[in-house]
Amino acid sequence: MESANMGTWGVENFENDDALDWVLDLEKAKDESVLVEAFDQFEKGDEEDPAGAGDCALAAAEVVAALKGNPPEDCPEEVSTWIKGRPAPPTAIVEQARRVTQQILEKSETRDLWAESEYFDAWQKTIGDLLQRLE
Repeated sequence: MESANMGTWGVENFENDDALDWVLDLEKAKDESVLVEAFDQFEKGDEEDPAGAGDCALAAAEVVAALKGNPPEDCPEEVSTWIKGRPAPPTAIVEQARRVTQQILEKSETRDLWAESEYFDAWQKTIGDLLQRLE
């Protein structure tokens, strides 16, 4: 697969280097503040790596969906381990995950990169699935 950007090998939200690097931060986290930080980083705008911020925010949204009992099919073992025994996420975090995911889908550097690839439709389907699992 020719990727939308370097370090990406698939359209799923954990199929890129930025998301998997973020999972390393998740493993060290004691609470859900790591999720909020990923969303905030995207919303503030990372001028150095806007697509990377989008990839990390999508990974965080996947963790929120998993905490709601709706993990992705390709959920990394590290994520499954981190969510085990944790309560459902607070409503504010679920709402932020939905809002950020919708923003990434509609207008973001991440979207623009995928739009330039032959995998744009598949990526849009992946994000649509995530939005459904966040409901």
